[in-house]
Amino acid sequence: MRDTKTKLSVQYKLMMAIGTAFLVNAIILLTDTPHPDAAAVLFVFAFIFLWVPQMLPAHEKYQKVIYTGNERRRQEGSGSN
Repeated sequence: MRDTKTKLSVQYKLMMAIGTAFLVNAIILLTDTPHPDAAAVLFVFAFIFLWVPQMLPAHEKYQKVIYTGNERRRQEGSGSN
């Protein structure tokens, strides 16, 4: 018996992580040292990296993972140790 599950793709996770890093850096620039021009540029990059992944088609956003019976038994066995 095979179970098919979907999980987020690596590209999607990477783009979201980069966007979050840009957003955190922009907030730090605004609060720590007053550099509104640099913070504005980082906010634009953060918006791009956080918005573009939402517009990806489903086949690029998610990847299917197929578990066979042996893999499931192996995963269940390793989790109980």
